[in-house]
Amino acid sequence: MATSRMIVMFCGLLLTANTATALTWSDVAWGVAGGTVAVVAAPYAAAAAGFGAAGVAASSVAAKVMSVAATTGVGAGVVGTLQAVGAAGLTMAQSVVVAGVAGTATTATKKAFFDGEQEDKR
Repeated sequence: MATSRMIVMFCGLLLTANTATALTWSDVAWGVAGGTVAVVAAPYAAAAAGFGAAGVAASSVAAKVMSVAATTGVGAGVVGTLQAVGAAGLTMAQSVVVAGVAGTATTATKKAFFDGEQEDKR
C-alpha cells in the first residue's frame, strides 16, 4: 500500500512541476497505453519468433538465435527467458520491467514528436 501511495505522490509531483520536462496527464496516458500494449504483445511476439510451448520451432528466428547462443556461448539466458515467455507468458516481475521500459519509451517518443507541434500552434 505504501508503494502505491508513493507512486501517486510522485506522479502528482511530476504533473504539477512547472518545467519544460513536466509530465501531463496525456503523457501519463500514453505511457500507460504503451506499457499495456507491450505487456500484452510480448508473449505473442516471442511465439511469432519461434519460441513456443512445444520448444523452439525449426527454421525460425528462435532457432537461429539459439544456434548463435550455442556456438558463441553468449545469450543462453536470453534464449531461455524468451522460451519461457513464449511458453507461459510473462511473470509479474517481467511484466513490470516490460511495462516500465515501454511506457517510458512511448512517453519520450510522444514528447519528442508531438509536443513540439502543440507549442508551435500557440
